[in-house]
Amino acid sequence: MLKKSFQLNPYAFLLALMVIALFLRYQSIVDQSYWMDELYSAARSMPNKAFFDVYYWGPDPHPPFHYILLWGAYNIFGFSEFVGRGLSVFAGTLMVPAVYYLGKEIFNRNTGFLAAIAVTFNPVLLYFSIEVRAYEFLSLFSVLSTYLLIKNSLNPKIIISFLYFASLLILINLHFFGFLILIAHLFAYIIFQFKSSNLKEAKFIILPILLSSLSYIPLLGLALEIARSGPTWIEPVPIFSFIQNTFSYFIFGATFENLNLLNFLLGNILFIYLMLFFIFAFREADNYKYMLIFFIFMFIFIASIFIGLIINPIFNARNAIGFLPFLIIVLSYGIEVVERKKYKITAISLLTALFLVPLFFYETTPKQEWRQTLLRASELSNKIYVSSWIGQWDVYRKWLGLNEVVLLPFSDIHSKNISHEERMYVVWAQMKPGEFTNLQNIINSLSLEDEIIFHESGIHIYKKMDP
Repeated sequence: MLKKSFQLNPYAFLLALMVIALFLRYQSIVDQSYWMDELYSAARSMPNKAFFDVYYWGPDPHPPFHYILLWGAYNIFGFSEFVGRGLSVFAGTLMVPAVYYLGKEIFNRNTGFLAAIAVTFNPVLLYFSIEVRAYEFLSLFSVLSTYLLIKNSLNPKIIISFLYFASLLILINLHFFGFLILIAHLFAYIIFQFKSSNLKEAKFIILPILLSSLSYIPLLGLALEIARSGPTWIEPVPIFSFIQNTFSYFIFGATFENLNLLNFLLGNILFIYLMLFFIFAFREADNYKYMLIFFIFMFIFIASIFIGLIINPIFNARNAIGFLPFLIIVLSYGIEVVERKKYKITAISLLTALFLVPLFFYETTPKQEWRQTLLRASELSNKIYVSSWIGQWDVYRKWLGLNEVVLLPFSDIHSKNISHEERMYVVWAQMKPGEFTNLQNIINSLSLEDEIIFHESGIHIYKKMDP
């Protein structure tokens, strides 16, 4: 059934999936305000900045390529909410053909098509394709670099070797987890070459890996600075269930977020299935392509946990998103095999769980309302105080055209210079002014007269406390 449907016009079907993927992402591109991390991306990538100010602006736990990409897009298409998210939508749409070709290369064409359908509707990839962060590009270049590695390994050519180098250069400079994928490539290829004893052609793979790794030399100072800075915001994960929890999130997003037992059950089913696949893979005579998936899993999930135990926690589902396309491809292969053996009920159940449940139950996760908060505050006063970093609020001030509004740091308030009639309008997001320890003395000298609350954001209206 699958073969007949895809043989009619496979590329038209693939194009149709890309159009659907683009529509699903584009229709809600600016429905919600940017949240804190997205505004950080926009603030770092402002078009009036010099290139090297965008390249190195720390301490920031992420390599610079996504910021440079944003900076270029802002300079070409203009500085706006739409352009930043449009870049991620573009990456999300390209995921469809990228996963198809990788699935086809590792397994077969039907697996590629099933995987392409899955990424079109996958709630996690849908969410990150309308967020101005590097995660959608990390997922995309995990796929592209692995596809080019396979092509380059089996049929080495200079042009493919160069494209592989370029994909690795982008991958590892998008996110530090990209480097874990690079190491996984290296391990898998070394074992492949050890078995094949064809060392003459190893330069087509080893050289791109080594040359792309050299791009981290300018970032060594940043890495050391981050390592010395102490614990990050990332919390330690439960060691016996983090893989299952991540797998369930990868496929179903937040659909079963509040159903812990169901979420745990689904996660364990996915985990057991992947382990069975690895057992099957290592029984195959020619398992180089399968070995790649195994090592990518090992470095993203296992090596990252060990690094976290030694230094600081670094693993979370966002950072591990580079493995999501591979999980989808392996699941699609299982579904394709089951369908081929005429196990209709099982195939339909898996298809429903993998594709239809996220489609019918998907809800966009609410973001902090920075846009609405600042807009409402500007209607109350043209002098607005900010309890956190002004740079993020200044991004929305520019986008909303509030040129007459003056943003001031709340920490600069001196109660002696304030009259009893004066009102101070303080905007906040994620953390209320009273949650900042460095603002406690100021808060104690003021009284909260009123507040306007939005989602994880709002306006506090203060006046001088009556002695």
